[in-house]
Amino acid sequence: MGKLNHARQVAAAQRRRLYVLELQLAQLGPTAPPHIVTEAEDLRAQLAGEMIAEPISEEERYRSVMRAVMILSEQVSHCQIRVERLHWLLPAMMFVFLILNWIMEHLKWPI
Repeated sequence: MGKLNHARQVAAAQRRRLYVLELQLAQLGPTAPPHIVTEAEDLRAQLAGEMIAEPISEEERYRSVMRAVMILSEQVSHCQIRVERLHWLLPAMMFVFLILNWIMEHLKWPI
């Protein structure tokens, strides 16, 4: 657990340093010194390749992917139910609108 905590602290320090460099790059624009540009690029690359200190087993990876698939399939099924409800609701609303529109045109309510 100590290695993982250390890796997170290092990554946090790198993100803070990158934030400062990006502010400098924004302020200096195209006149920014090459060492600032290079350091920012290096930090971005290091943070993009940031790995967890403890490797994930194939079983854990499989379980996390299956959890994600289950959550997505659950969300899709909820969306399908909502769409099916709309298939019934929209024609009913259109029918009510047409009836009310006909009533308003033909009965000429006194104002």
